[in-house]
Amino acid sequence: MPQRAIGRRIPEDRPEPLLINPHELDRRWPDRPQPRKEKTNSVQQIEREAANYFSGTIVPRGLSTRDDTWEELKTKFPHVSERHFKTVIWKTLAPDEWKRSGRRKGSNAINR
Repeated sequence: MPQRAIGRRIPEDRPEPLLINPHELDRRWPDRPQPRKEKTNSVQQIEREAANYFSGTIVPRGLSTRDDTWEELKTKFPHVSERHFKTVIWKTLAPDEWKRSGRRKGSNAINR
């Protein structure tokens, strides 16, 4: 067993460099990750129908919470993701007063 100097490595401890043929490395390297799957026209069509349903049916009915609206859309359009709902439908199509934080006007609060 080689002796060690304080805090230093003895040259015999140094690992040998790995010599690999570059062509061999390319052959052994893992495959590249597949590109993200693009949305198909049918998924885009369902998302458009969900957005049209939201703006044509839910918005005219009046004030609604995001969770209630998501539950309704999920039952009507099960293939629409919650992420698409939050980032596209709710963010762009919901009226501004629906997005405000705090208690809503006209709630069942007791006025004193």
